[in-house]
Amino acid sequence: EPTQRAEWLGIIIDLRKQCFEVPPAKLRHARSLLGAVVSKTRSARSIPKRHLASVLGYVESLRVPCPYISLYVRRAQIAVATRAVPWSGAVRLSQPAAQDLSVLCDRLQQHPAAPIWPPAGSGPVLETDASSTVGWGAVTWGSASETTREARGAWNLEELLWSINALEVR
Repeated sequence: EPTQRAEWLGIIIDLRKQCFEVPPAKLRHARSLLGAVVSKTRSARSIPKRHLASVLGYVESLRVPCPYISLYVRRAQIAVATRAVPWSGAVRLSQPAAQDLSVLCDRLQQHPAAPIWPPAGSGPVLETDASSTVGWGAVTWGSASETTREARGAWNLEELLWSINALEVR
């Protein structure tokens, strides 16, 4: 039987509302995981690196219906990416990283959803990303011609010394 609302890979696809949604149980679990990480950070305790990576991975799985997630997890991802601490070790989140996760936890209280398709007449969509060690990339799609275009490049020696924040806006 045809259906207009189904869960696939942990995300609800609602064709009637034309949006992606997070299932309520998954949303509660993500908020619980984030709340525990923030609570540990407030009590100045370190967090096992592997556990923090697991929490961030779970939260990242919500990115389709919550595209803003990457804005709030970046600083915590940097803590996980540090090579000075082995996977069996523990990391301490900076105060800004903990605040970002706390805000994300609060923001997930609203039932997040994102449109399946960009609104009609919205023009092309540009998505970008940068790495402090590799380079940058961009893709644009959704224009009138529906042509997808990609661009990427590497940083020069001077730019490799810049912070990731400066590179992201470059």
